[in-house]
Amino acid sequence: DWEIELNTASASESYVLSGSSMTVRFTGLINGQVYEIRVRAKNSAGFGTFSDAIQSTPYSALLPPRNVKSEVDAQNVKLEWEPPLANGTPVVGYRLEEWNYDATQSIFTGPSSVVQLGVTTSYTFTGLASGEEYKFRIYGISPNGVGNFSEAQVAIENSPDTTTTTTTTT
Repeated sequence: DWEIELNTASASESYVLSGSSMTVRFTGLINGQVYEIRVRAKNSAGFGTFSDAIQSTPYSALLPPRNVKSEVDAQNVKLEWEPPLANGTPVVGYRLEEWNYDATQSIFTGPSSVVQLGVTTSYTFTGLASGEEYKFRIYGISPNGVGNFSEAQVAIENSPDTTTTTTTTT
């Protein structure tokens, strides 16, 4: 058997697991709450000593960035967005992807470039080709990794003096 102890600053819970399973899943934990976890084994002589404690902080999946806007000029696309709605999960950065439209296959392919940012909420892709279509994905990054994405699709017009603002969010 195993005994697992789960502690927070305000509470301590203990779970005894029977059998040979070495995996446990805790549910109902609170986003952003720091938990300390220790484990000890039991054999015919009784329980052994607890392991050193590890700390873990659960977070929900990060929601996608909101209100994506794009400003397009001759060879550049400036993207701006708002952080995801708060669900208790902190944003520690953003990942942006550039996808190119393949007219032969009628699909977007990519990503052709990936940019990792801090907590800034704008970025400009430069050196894009006139007359081409692009799709950009913006992902929030939490301490647990990359969350869901928002998307903007734009076309670079052939006229070098054109500035267009488009907003397409998925």
